[in-house]
Amino acid sequence: MRAAISCLVVLGMSFLGACDKPADSTSGAGSATPAVTGIKAPATQSSVPLNGAPAGSPSADNAMRSSTTQPNLRRAETLKGAWWELDENSYDFGTAWSGQLQSHTFLLKNNGPEPLEIYEMKPSCFCVTTERLAARVLPNRGTSVRFHVNLANRVGPFLESMTLVTNDPQQPYIVMEMRGDVRMPAVQEVIYDSSLPGGGDATTLGPVRGMLGTFGKLKRGDVPLKRILRIRNTSGQPLHLSLLPMFPEKSRFSAALKATIEGEEYELTIDGHPPFDEGRTEAMISLQTNLRDLERFSIPVSVEVVGRIEVRPNLIVVNPNRAAVLERRITIRHDGSQPFVITGLFASDASFDLRLLPQDPAKPNEWRALLKLPGPQWVPPPWGEIIRFETTDAQRHTIDIPVVVDRDIPLSPRPDSVPLAWQPGMMPPAP
Repeated sequence: MRAAISCLVVLGMSFLGACDKPADSTSGAGSATPAVTGIKAPATQSSVPLNGAPAGSPSADNAMRSSTTQPNLRRAETLKGAWWELDENSYDFGTAWSGQLQSHTFLLKNNGPEPLEIYEMKPSCFCVTTERLAARVLPNRGTSVRFHVNLANRVGPFLESMTLVTNDPQQPYIVMEMRGDVRMPAVQEVIYDSSLPGGGDATTLGPVRGMLGTFGKLKRGDVPLKRILRIRNTSGQPLHLSLLPMFPEKSRFSAALKATIEGEEYELTIDGHPPFDEGRTEAMISLQTNLRDLERFSIPVSVEVVGRIEVRPNLIVVNPNRAAVLERRITIRHDGSQPFVITGLFASDASFDLRLLPQDPAKPNEWRALLKLPGPQWVPPPWGEIIRFETTDAQRHTIDIPVVVDRDIPLSPRPDSVPLAWQPGMMPPAP
């Protein structure tokens, strides 16, 4: 269900703020060049100096950009190694509606006499994705790099990039940019919320005006929800909207749409019907438009019921058709009513790099762990893998987090030939 919802989000929009910037994520994208597994970046890759500047410094960042935004017309003197060339470094998509998906294919060629290894992809924003990327480009061969950018939550001038880290000894970073101008067909705001006295006023509605269909966290799952959104036309032409069926059909949410000023202003009422299970409940509201180049836009709806113990994420998805994020962070916290400690952590896959981070003294109710997946070509088996935490909690001795290909595909039974074997993770040193 959530995978389908993610697809609708690409077509839809939720007009909030600018997108978040990721920490360290890595990925790859598909191409005609066969993917090669087992390739690892040198241990010093993350600290490669640029023009003598330490990696991560402003000088290094400027050197990286200057070395990758100019045509690659270099090194006739180089007799070995790999060197890359792009057909273009930047693509301007012109104007587009907020909420649309814009894509462009960059052509990458290896002009060197040795294979070009692509170690990872670093997006400038979570809105930037690519398909599985070839891990190796052979000499005098090329590959395509498909750049996708989701314009949800964006308005105005747009510029984002993705950076490939390679084994090119002189220019290890390849930067590709997407730019353009994003228009907003309609603006939305919350004008009523049942959780506020009287549904809210100008003061109390302030914190939730931009949350739209996101109801946030609840302590209990038996609370009815109701929110009304005002939708105002900003497309520059009459805007006619109609409500499409809710996804999924058997949802805990329902919606009703009415025109308050035909072609200019609408009210969308969202109702949440308890009980809501512990964890996250999601749905998608889609509105059909009369705009020629924007058939519909969608509003995600969600609520999260937080129990005594909160696990984020409670499921790790490694989809081979999406950009591979190798480093995953896990947070476990409790509400303080029944304190416990984590005594051990384990993985069902011996190739996982799993470690519990030292606890922050300012957050005694929270633990954080770091999982590093084996590589950009690694995919969970049909039966999945498991990250397990052992605790001193009286009701929950173990906390399991599945690692799967798709959250909506049922797992196959683990075969007898692959018995479950726990590999210990790294615990922090004793204080």
